[in-house]
Amino acid sequence: MADEVIVWARFVDGVMYQEHPDGSLTPVPKGQTDSAAIDAKSEEQLLAEALSDPDALPMSDEDLENAERALFKAPVSIRLDEEVLEYFRAGGRGYQTRINAVLRIYVRAQKARQKKSA
Repeated sequence: MADEVIVWARFVDGVMYQEHPDGSLTPVPKGQTDSAAIDAKSEEQLLAEALSDPDALPMSDEDLENAERALFKAPVSIRLDEEVLEYFRAGGRGYQTRINAVLRIYVRAQKARQKKSA
């Protein structure tokens, strides 16, 4: 699990969760986040630290305009054809995320089609 990439962390009902590439959520173990140290810093200190992180550079207005809002993924149980499930699982980890991406593309295409016919 040490080499696993965490997509992001989020609070749900006061508990911090790690979201993994496959869309699953796991609670962050207590003691992993030093909230007191963060609370003790000024906004200026937090901004300076954020700006010094090469992986978290500010987004331009164009970047923000083209960004997509990340939505919470609701856990569901779904029945899929074996062929469909085997195909996505054959791609390795993240198969649920890939299924979600295909469904998202379908939804957007249907919405665009509805707008054209309206």
